[in-house]
Amino acid sequence: MSAVLEAREPSARYLESLPPAMVRQFDLLATAPGGVARLRELILTLAVQGKLVPQDSRDEPGSALLGRIFAEKNRLIASGQSKRDRSEAAPQVDDSEVLPAGWASTLLGEVSLVSGGVTLGRKGSLIEPVTLPYLRVANVQRWRVEMNELKQVTIARSELQRFALRSGDLLITEGGDWDKVGRSAIWRGELPECLHQNHVFKLRGMLNSWNSEWAQLYLNSPVARTYFASCAKQTTNLASINMTQLKACRFPLPPLAEQARIVARVDDLMRLCDALEAKGRLEAAQHAQLLSTLLGTLTDSASPEELAANWQRVADHFDLLLDRPEAVDALEQTILQLAVRGLLVPQDPNDEPASVLLERIRAERDRLIAEGKIKREFRGPERRKPRQVRLNDDERDWFKGVAVGLAR
Repeated sequence: MSAVLEAREPSARYLESLPPAMVRQFDLLATAPGGVARLRELILTLAVQGKLVPQDSRDEPGSALLGRIFAEKNRLIASGQSKRDRSEAAPQVDDSEVLPAGWASTLLGEVSLVSGGVTLGRKGSLIEPVTLPYLRVANVQRWRVEMNELKQVTIARSELQRFALRSGDLLITEGGDWDKVGRSAIWRGELPECLHQNHVFKLRGMLNSWNSEWAQLYLNSPVARTYFASCAKQTTNLASINMTQLKACRFPLPPLAEQARIVARVDDLMRLCDALEAKGRLEAAQHAQLLSTLLGTLTDSASPEELAANWQRVADHFDLLLDRPEAVDALEQTILQLAVRGLLVPQDPNDEPASVLLERIRAERDRLIAEGKIKREFRGPERRKPRQVRLNDDERDWFKGVAVGLAR
């Protein structure tokens, strides 16, 4: 529970009592390679399965919410404000998975208005042109919109309502490399007026029955990412989804009140993951500094006796130092450096000097050369033998004719 206390987040205090069995293990799980990233994936998976917060029978069920959305969508279609897609006439919803009590299963295209963005490079005259910034795939990251390096596009003012972003719209990327497929983030009105490119889809809810925070959470979860990976069009190192596939994405619909509770719980747990991540970075930096200092004393040793004294300091922290793979690698390199410097073992004055050994080796080599058993190595510049060129009969006759002509 130390990470919870060190997080200093008042909203995270409830974690000490609500899900103790899971949160008590967060510190331990976070120390594994990639542990925090896996924790985030686990949190999202549990959230979209309805396992992070209890269901409340007093909440309006998702089926009632779904009915209101359908009624509003039919009203928009009847008034000509929206068009009915062929896929909407008979939606195919997979009900094989058992949903939590009060949840409804539908398709993403059934509960939101999905639209594409501005196609760049269009030709033709524009009536009342207006130039505005637009979002590209690179601007839409998971959970956030990056506002750096915005580009601009000119469109007709009559198209502004179609392509302009509204606060609360959910943005989803069409693709690129695998990590860019289905990245989702909420537009929170960062600019008064902004558009989106055709490779970025826009999802907009109807009435007050759309929680964009829940939709963002679900579409960034491993469940939705698995769906996008299974249906994405693939080329070499690239993948993409189209609007039809996006609309056909299965979308669980909890009661609105439960959606809000799930989003709040995920926010708390993600802040805890942020604290664990920061704690891990600090511990890694401290560990690297300690390792560098202690191994540095070994390499700075001037004699085997000094090395033995410095080694004791390493031995006192051995378990702490060698709990990471990179620390073991650093220790191996240090040992090799000490070995080739002759500091791992003491020198014995009774040993034959290396200079005498070297003279014996040279004498033996000269003897073998004199007996013709080995050849003397040539230590000057390398000499190359002239290249032998083979000519066919026609080439030989041509050169012979040239030589005869020159001789005349």
